[in-house]
Amino acid sequence: MGRANPIAPPLDVWMEGPLAVAEVVYDARYEGAPSFVHGGHVALAFDQLGGVVVAERSVGALTGRLEVRYRKPTRLHRTIRYEAVLDEAAGRLAHVRVRALDGDE
Repeated sequence: MGRANPIAPPLDVWMEGPLAVAEVVYDARYEGAPSFVHGGHVALAFDQLGGVVVAERSVGALTGRLEVRYRKPTRLHRTIRYEAVLDEAAGRLAHVRVRALDGDE
C-alpha cells in the first residue's frame, strides 16, 4: 500500500468509528478476467484493511490465515468500498471481517 509503490492499488483508507474503510477504483492494470479485477487484488485489499483495523485497535498481530469467499466478480472502473471490523482479539490472535461493496452489492 502507498502512493510510492507503483503497483499498489490506490486505496484511500480511513476510520469510521469501529470500521476501517477503504475506497478504490481499479483500472486495467488490475484486470484478471476481461472487465473484472483479478481476485488476488481483492484478497490483497482484504488483508491490508484487516491489518489497518487491527493496528488501529492496538492489537499486535500478523495475518495467519486469510479466507476469501468470492460472491461476485469485482468490476473494473467502479468505486469499490471495503469495510473491516475487528470481531475479537485475544493476545496476538484477532478475528477480522472485511467486505467489499460495489454500490449496494
